[in-house]
Amino acid sequence: SYRMDNEEWTPFDYKTSNLFLSLSKGSHTFEVRARDGDFNVATESAKVTFNVEPPFWQKAEFLIPIFILLALSIYLAMHVIRRGRRLQASKKETDDILNNVEEGLFLLNSEFVFGEQNSAILESILEETSLAKVSFLSILKEKISDDHLTDVKNYLDLLFQRDVDEDILDDLNPLSEVKFEFKQGVNHKYLTFRFRRIFDDNALSLSLIVTVRDITEQVILSQKLKNSEEEENKQINWLLNLLNVEPQMLDEFITLVNTEINNTKQILSLKAKEINEDQLDTVYRSVHSIKGNASLLGLNFFAKLAHRFEDELSDIRNNGSISESQVSSLKHHLTSLVDSLNIVNNLLNKISNIHKHMRMNRGYENQRYMEAFERLVDEQSKELNKKIKINHQNFDINMIPRQDKFLIRDIIVQSLRNSIAHGIELPLEREEHGKPTEGTIEILTFKTDNSVGITIRDDGRGLQIDKIKEKVLKSDKWKVEEVEQWDEKKIAMAIFYSGISTSDSSNMISGRGVGMDIIQEKVKKKNGKFDINYEKGQFTEFTYTFPFEGRTDQNN
Repeated sequence: SYRMDNEEWTPFDYKTSNLFLSLSKGSHTFEVRARDGDFNVATESAKVTFNVEPPFWQKAEFLIPIFILLALSIYLAMHVIRRGRRLQASKKETDDILNNVEEGLFLLNSEFVFGEQNSAILESILEETSLAKVSFLSILKEKISDDHLTDVKNYLDLLFQRDVDEDILDDLNPLSEVKFEFKQGVNHKYLTFRFRRIFDDNALSLSLIVTVRDITEQVILSQKLKNSEEEENKQINWLLNLLNVEPQMLDEFITLVNTEINNTKQILSLKAKEINEDQLDTVYRSVHSIKGNASLLGLNFFAKLAHRFEDELSDIRNNGSISESQVSSLKHHLTSLVDSLNIVNNLLNKISNIHKHMRMNRGYENQRYMEAFERLVDEQSKELNKKIKINHQNFDINMIPRQDKFLIRDIIVQSLRNSIAHGIELPLEREEHGKPTEGTIEILTFKTDNSVGITIRDDGRGLQIDKIKEKVLKSDKWKVEEVEQWDEKKIAMAIFYSGISTSDSSNMISGRGVGMDIIQEKVKKKNGKFDINYEKGQFTEFTYTFPFEGRTDQNN
């Protein structure tokens, strides 16, 4: 029998062991007593005192660290939660920024590859999707030229070189304002990129943060403003030019231009296959006449438009055929002339009151013509680095019938240009031949009982007969054996045929081989005559005579 801690004795039993699993911690006394077969109980019991230790997880040395660890875990968990919330808030802010910022924003690594996060508008600006981890250069490849792409690559290489000053590179940015071509959507956009270096905390890793903006509207607006300013400046310059032209001469010019434009319109209204060489020459003469008369009046803006028209006509004539696309291009040039003429008319309407008070009397008309001729000679001789003066003491425009003034003015303009370009030599050449460095062109009018005429004479090199003959042979208009039979005078007269010019190249003054052709064509229409006298190295003289109908400007 046994008992624990002076509790009741258990009944006697033959068991010799027992298991105690629920003893409380602390000191305990365990007693055992025995009895014999006669039921005699021993007077003394066997005792043992022992101490029950609590489990290790209930000991302070275990519970304290566990408590501390638990407290630390709770603290860390709360810290992580708070940090997570802050990160979520930061990410939300970042997302809000990237989703709502009006600029494209992205990162580029040293391999020129997009970062994971980009602003939402970036894809719209670049018209691309899924830009993360994509090569920046591959995006640009289809949108800018190869040369420009090479410049961009070189620029990015410099940005990733830490020893190169970033501020200096700003001025070299090839993407500061660049035109992007797109296969889909709008045809093109103007974009501007800005690059800035960023480093990690240890300044070991270098990336670029890039902003890109669509500046198409600003560029187009800027271009419109620039065009508007240019148009205003152009009209101001035109207006000043027009104010410098005597009203009557300007009226005559407008009448001439209208006539030539109408003639040209009729021909260009035909289909390409219906336009023959003669009609093309007619257009050429009209445009050349407009250019010459515009130059006479100092209306260089008009002369340049006509010169560009001539350029294309010259190419077409050289090819020997004309296509529908070329007809369309010629119509475009004609439209430019018409538009310019309309602007001139509008400007003239604005200054009509001024012009009314500027109408010259007939005695003053001759002087105004001479001033125009002097200006033409002065401007065009300077362009060719020549020194030329005009002698007009024996010229009187009033001797010419009014109905012939357009014709006479055309003849003088073409003849002056011809003398400036071909007749008068350069100062050094004149000096080498014992001539004064300044050449002279003389114009004079004359009248007989039944005719009126003009003479234009220059003291230049005379006609270059060998060169004229060479040009005649190259033109293929005459057979070689036929040309070889010509005398010198007939060769000289060949300069009045279309395409025959002694200039090796064309410019605003000469080289087309059409100016003298225009003269002979117009003289024939008036039943007039023309003649050439010349002496090599000394002079060239052109004389034009017209039937006199008994009416001059003086007695109109």
